[in-house]
Amino acid sequence: MHTLMTLAGSTDPADLAANPTYWGGGLIWYVIEAFFLMKVFQKADLPAWYAWVPFVNLWGIVRLAGRGVGTFILLFVPLVNIVAWIIVALRMGRAFGKEGVFSFFLLAWFHIIGVVVIALDDSRYAPRGLTPAEDPRFR
Repeated sequence: MHTLMTLAGSTDPADLAANPTYWGGGLIWYVIEAFFLMKVFQKADLPAWYAWVPFVNLWGIVRLAGRGVGTFILLFVPLVNIVAWIIVALRMGRAFGKEGVFSFFLLAWFHIIGVVVIALDDSRYAPRGLTPAEDPRFR
């Protein structure tokens, strides 16, 4: 950690947070993830703008996984959120026809990679075999 702060030009955490490179990198990361998440939402007939709004994008992921408000709330409870996120990742992967190993590693732990793969491949969104238009969760 000390090395990272030194590379940024200071050893003081307050200086690191004030560094434009620190915030710029986070913004670039957010834009990349939101862009590919937008593509995933479009595959599931969810509004594309969900991907760009904080917390709404998380709600969209929870809905893709077929979960509800309870799971969404659990994602904000420390320690419990780890288990809830793994469940969401596994169910989201299953809805796109992905195996459990893919979902566990690439959607739960390396989320942006899993989202990019789903956005770019030819997988289709099919929760419980229903098309999004037939699925009552999206009404």
